Amino acid sequence: MGARLQVRVGLVPLVLDDICVVRICEPRRRLELEAEADPFGAARIAMNLVPWGEHTLFVLD
Repeated sequence: MGARLQVRVGLVPLVLDDICVVRICEPRRRLELEAEADPFGAARIAMNLVPWGEHTLFVLD
């Protein structure tokens, strides 16, 4: 946990450079990121992997 990802969102000239911080990591099951988007605040992004028969369901919340 605590790993960081640098992100760039938008189109020129409206580009936002910021970071996402890993808040929860359960390998092969769950990853939660906190996206800092100054000056707009922050967002929590949760990704879960769920066994689905022979496949895997990816849930983004």
